[in-house]
Amino acid sequence: MIDIGFEKGIPVSIDGEKLGPIDLLLKLNALASANGIGTIDIIENRLVGMKSRGVYETPGGTVLFKAHADLEKLILDRDTMHFKKQLALKYSELVYDGLWYTPLREAIAAFVDKTQELVTGTVKMKLYKGQALPIASSPTTPSTARSSSPSEKTTSTPRATRPASSASSPCP
Repeated sequence: MIDIGFEKGIPVSIDGEKLGPIDLLLKLNALASANGIGTIDIIENRLVGMKSRGVYETPGGTVLFKAHADLEKLILDRDTMHFKKQLALKYSELVYDGLWYTPLREAIAAFVDKTQELVTGTVKMKLYKGQALPIASSPTTPSTARSSSPSEKTTSTPRATRPASSASSPCP
């Protein structure tokens, strides 16, 4: 089990130890790869029209992605999460096609930066047999802070911590 701390959507600590981005990723790579986490096999449709198979290893990235997603779903409202998912597809296309310095890519990045302002807290992750499982998430900002209507505030009660027993894990 490890605890990953986030501040404004940025991972900043492992088990309470503040780390810079490189050291944090190196430490997560070591922990996650020792548990067989982070190997993906994909077929890509290249820009030039050909298909390419790629096997990539990103153990630390896989753990960070899952931990961040678990924390973010407790904080962002439904509409923002939905729109962010739609923009993620376009953003990935722009980056993959080498269109980094475009106004559209910069505008999408600004939107994402805004959504991350309240994404602060800690996520407990279980690394086991090729899986990175969020066990408990503790946001330090209430999810209702971003709600736009009174009815939404009553239906989106923040879940301070998800007990380990509620995780649907086949692992002991």
